Amino acid sequence: MLIKDFAGKKTAVWGLGREGKAVLRKLRENDVTDVITIITDVELLPEEKEALSHLQPLEFVFGENILSAIKETEIIVKAPGVSLYREEIVEAKNLGKKVTSSSNIWFAECRKNSPNTKIIGITGTKGKSTTTSLIAYLLRVLGKNTAVGGNIGVPLIEF
Repeated sequence: MLIKDFAGKKTAVWGLGREGKAVLRKLRENDVTDVITIITDVELLPEEKEALSHLQPLEFVFGENILSAIKETEIIVKAPGVSLYREEIVEAKNLGKKVTSSSNIWFAECRKNSPNTKIIGITGTKGKSTTTSLIAYLLRVLGKNTAVGGNIGVPLIEF
């Protein structure tokens, strides 16, 4: 899903860690100015909401109100920690809502804007950061333009 596909759509960003905040910034930078619902498992403190005031308009939903908020959205951008098997996500999919992630958005944008870019994805239980750092180092030594993101450092959507 491309960022332009968010225009005019009621969107929920579920999770407000590094990736959730990066998604909000990227949508606003690309003139997606519709109201965005922020879904969190616990209520945000007033100072946390205030820190996001420059990204308004935003709605904040948590706890038992999540399912009703999802019913009102068209797109849900979920954080990595929000399970695809969570009851509300399953229900959203059953209702035909588009569920995506910041990484999926980045991959779509990368394919569109830089189709010749080579991407190395590293998965597993242990050693991902070490393996990623080693591969990046070796590629840089070989003179390759290299960026590292995802679980290490910068959320992909910021590239």
